[in-house]
Amino acid sequence: MPGSVGFPIGFVSLHTGLSTHVIRAWERRYQAVAPQRSETGRRLFTQSDIDRLILLKRVIQNGHSISHIAGLERRDLVELADATTQPRHSTHVELKMPSGIASQETIACCIKAITMLADRHTSRPTLLPGGSGRGRYRKGSRLAAGLFRLQSAG
Repeated sequence: MPGSVGFPIGFVSLHTGLSTHVIRAWERRYQAVAPQRSETGRRLFTQSDIDRLILLKRVIQNGHSISHIAGLERRDLVELADATTQPRHSTHVELKMPSGIASQETIACCIKAITMLADRHTSRPTLLPGGSGRGRYRKGSRLAAGLFRLQSAG
């Protein structure tokens, strides 16, 4: 709940969908918001701060970097948030497959396409560089485990 002067960081986190760690980092690194402090040193955010954080989050979801937008005025952020942007990476992957291709080759082409798409849409690549066998896939990746089973079966 809001305090007499402002909202605590936990409340702001719940209403913006940003973690408390992200909110603190944006404040410290980019001066995206400048909350007041209570007598005990706790951050107290205004409704204006909350609205700005929500707006920053929307603009970032459109593909912009926090380091480039943190210092922008509210009207510029609204303009960026409302603008439609092209995705950074195309989800279309074109693979040339010759006719009469063998089933093992088809599976290899599919694995390549899935891996390329997974690498484009995750912050961490699915495959680790180098190595061979089971050790080359990141632990906990169901996609990687499924790909390994497909490759091993062939």
